Amino acid sequence: MNNKFNLILLGVCFIALNACKKPDFNKTKGVQWNPNLAVPVGHSEFDVYDILAGQDQNSLVSISSVGELALNYRGELLSVGVDQIAQLDNQSASINLSLANQGLSVIGSYNNSMTQSTNQTITFNLANGVKLRDLALEGGSIDFSIQTDLQHNIVVSVLFPDILINGQPVSRSLSSNYNGTSPHSNSTSIDLTGAQLDLTAGGTANENTLRAQITTTVNGTGNPIAGNENTAVSFGFNNLHLDHATGYFGQQALINATDSIQLKLFDNIPSGFAQLTNPKLRFKITNSFGIPVQLDVSNLKTINENTNSTTNLTTNVLSGVVIPGAANQGDSVVVNLTELNTTNTTNMNALVNNTPKYLSYTANAISNPSGIATNFVTKNSQLKIDADLELPLEGYAYDFEIRDTMPFNFSENADMVDYVLFRINATNGFPISFVSQVQFLDQNHMPIFNIFSAEETILAAAPVNSNGVVTNAVKKITDIQLDQNKIGLLPNAKYAVIIGKAATTQPNTVVKIMDSYKLLLKLGIQVKLKLGA
Repeated sequence: MNNKFNLILLGVCFIALNACKKPDFNKTKGVQWNPNLAVPVGHSEFDVYDILAGQDQNSLVSISSVGELALNYRGELLSVGVDQIAQLDNQSASINLSLANQGLSVIGSYNNSMTQSTNQTITFNLANGVKLRDLALEGGSIDFSIQTDLQHNIVVSVLFPDILINGQPVSRSLSSNYNGTSPHSNSTSIDLTGAQLDLTAGGTANENTLRAQITTTVNGTGNPIAGNENTAVSFGFNNLHLDHATGYFGQQALINATDSIQLKLFDNIPSGFAQLTNPKLRFKITNSFGIPVQLDVSNLKTINENTNSTTNLTTNVLSGVVIPGAANQGDSVVVNLTELNTTNTTNMNALVNNTPKYLSYTANAISNPSGIATNFVTKNSQLKIDADLELPLEGYAYDFEIRDTMPFNFSENADMVDYVLFRINATNGFPISFVSQVQFLDQNHMPIFNIFSAEETILAAAPVNSNGVVTNAVKKITDIQLDQNKIGLLPNAKYAVIIGKAATTQPNTVVKIMDSYKLLLKLGIQVKLKLGA
């Protein structure tokens, strides 16, 4: 870095601080360096969007119809999917067929063929008291297996009259031939993609029940039937993926969680007091389950991460709120809960008080609070909670400290320079004052010197009317002089620490930030060379 650029940097850093951003040299370009003249370095105009833009990508600057600005923190807080409310665990069933079930009896040598059918039921055991009547599957399978200790060849056919694919009942046959080893077995898998299940067993049961018609054909091999043989038929309903279902889904605790919204507005502020006097918090609930949900939001508080202090926000408007279920599959019900503001929430104006970093809350949600017997869910059903924290830039602040450290390098010979004078000519249309100091540090972060003998007011706050709106801009000229001694110390400087304190027009006087406010900065440099240089 050349010495001309370093000297300019010292002045530009003030502009950068007042814009709450790293130096943007495109705003002060056009420098013409002449060591024998006082020259203008830059002319910059900043509006509220220059100052606020890029500070927090999760916030959105909004503007009212009268030009008042606000920060909106918007995002999804919590969501519940169908797997949480209708968990389809693997199901299994094993049916033992006796000799009588297969039309057989004890005999010394069996050479005949016998076919016999039996009707069985399979019960689904689902978690959380879920009772399904109809179930459509996006995927899954039935693992179908047989095992027998009959010393004969056997064919087992199964028909599920309550499982339809493309309108046809699902069926499958499986054979196992006796090869001298008993028991003998076989297995296969049935694809359930696109299957429709009637879990009322054709209207003969209330829920969670399927019928299975099992037919066995035993072909004799001449071996005996001793009387203690049986045939085991097993079904495993595995990897079931729901498409949609109707039934009773219980009264489940869907949400019981404490979470928080991070307020990055104060991430770089180590100290100071600020209060935004008209914050608003809104929750939007989207329910695409065909099930009503009762929601409670409680334990609202702000947390100051720097001091671990908390401030409780008391309200009862978010207690026992019932969100209706969707009327039809594919529909959604959207409910905007009552806005929390200073009229219905105690200490709401302390939401952004003492620079908290988080807004913490506890959310509880229970499905089907009134116990409606029949509901529905789909694979895309979701209960979603979104939050919108609106922070109108309306309030007051003082002793707001801003600190930044930048690498600095000045390796050129500055013996020819007697002093350098920077002049900042500021026209401030914001109701915010700014007091600053710049300190240079060596490689060990030890102080070398300060630019000012004491903190200097760079910007004077613009006055406001009774509504907190600026009435007129305020001009302030600040001179910053680096004499020969300070310039001689610059080669030892490795860091420049910029420290500033901001405050609104008067402590406890509410001000508003409007989109029309502007900050005009002009920077000039005068360099005086040593006589005879």
